[in-house]
Amino acid sequence: MSTKTLGFGSILSLLAVAGFSYFASAQTNPQTPQPANANQSVLEVQGQGRMRVQPDQTLVMIQVQNTNTEAGRSVQVVTERVEQLLKKLQEAGFRKDEIKTSQFYLNENNEWRDGRMFRNGYTASQTMEVRFALDQQRMTKLTNVFAGTQEGVTFQFSFGLSDKLQQQVKEELIRKAIQDAREKASVIARSANIRLGAIRKIDYTQQTNRPYEMAEARSANMMVQKQSADFPQTDIQDIEMTDQIMVIWSLEP
Repeated sequence: MSTKTLGFGSILSLLAVAGFSYFASAQTNPQTPQPANANQSVLEVQGQGRMRVQPDQTLVMIQVQNTNTEAGRSVQVVTERVEQLLKKLQEAGFRKDEIKTSQFYLNENNEWRDGRMFRNGYTASQTMEVRFALDQQRMTKLTNVFAGTQEGVTFQFSFGLSDKLQQQVKEELIRKAIQDAREKASVIARSANIRLGAIRKIDYTQQTNRPYEMAEARSANMMVQKQSADFPQTDIQDIEMTDQIMVIWSLEP
């Protein structure tokens, strides 16, 4: 059996032929075409959902405060008053799990006098939250508790949404926002004499502050005078909730 050795010139000739063949193949096989709808016109519409919701939860902020020349005495007075207040709240029917401490601090009081800084005692303060379902009778009971408290106790009622109601409102706002976007898109399409295709994208970017997270901050707040033994008979303000969503439609040719 014999073998034939190719010379250097023959090898170069084969490479040249192979390169030409590849070049010809590349010319006859263009790049993969883009999808037909890559440059298709679209319509972007922002839908908005809006609701007015009746609060279903009461939040009461209670602050117990004392100022004294001695730091230890100031803390002691606040602690004693908080214990007395907790006892009265439980006697009025409020459970321990409805009462939470949200803040405690002790500040050194200073004042500038005759060109110098002087210490002017200490202030201790404890803040508690009482949270319960909206109930006029329970609010009146709570008001009666405060009517008999010592000086140094302040409180404030506000009204918001429970976690369950917040979730329900969130879902309804999204539905309303989608419906609003559909209605706007239909009006635009009829007015511009264009045809809507399929929905290409829905953009619902979670924002830092959603309306339902800010419900309590936006709710109706009121101060109740300690001289009053009954909760004021006033209408509780509804909370206005909004949310928005972007819907993108393709347009038919």
